[in-house]
Amino acid sequence: MTQPPQPGPYGPPPPPKKKLGTGAIIAIVLGSILAVLVFLGILGAIVGDPTPTANDKPSSTPPAPTTSSAPTMPSSTPTPAPTTIEPEPTTAPPTTKPAPSTLPPTTSAPPAAEPDEPDAADRQAFLDALNAIDPRIIKPGKEDQAVSRGINQCSSIRTTKDEGKLAQLALERFTVTTRLPEIANPETGRRITHAARTHLCPGS
Repeated sequence: MTQPPQPGPYGPPPPPKKKLGTGAIIAIVLGSILAVLVFLGILGAIVGDPTPTANDKPSSTPPAPTTSSAPTMPSSTPTPAPTTIEPEPTTAPPTTKPAPSTLPPTTSAPPAAEPDEPDAADRQAFLDALNAIDPRIIKPGKEDQAVSRGINQCSSIRTTKDEGKLAQLALERFTVTTRLPEIANPETGRRITHAARTHLCPGS
């Protein structure tokens, strides 16, 4: 007969261990991974929810108002009144009297009241007197013009008593000075004036 094994000093030897199969190993690995994931999720939840600090608390103190929006007080300094500059009076220069004119006498006789129209006899006598001085004094066919100029000479006789001036006016009035310079002298002027005074304006 086979003898049963003898117990050791501490009892019977342990039964031999059974080897784990492949499925059991996979199950153990998956279980370990799942446990690690659960542990990491718990740890992340703890770390990701920190206690709010004092800086995260809403401040109950309202912001202080800025001084830039305060209204500007008007200046108490009075505005200086505008200065009025009085214009300096200008002194007009003294008025100088114009010097007396030294121009030569005009070629036209001064205006005066003309005498009455002479009758035919006096008219012809005046023309004859001019022809006696010089036939060229009366322009051809200008007898009426000569009589009209004689009447104008009468107007000068009534306003001018200077015989020398009357003689010069007669020479200019009958254009003797320009047409007949060879006889344009004071004597010819005095004779023309005498003819007008005698036949066209007697008594002047």
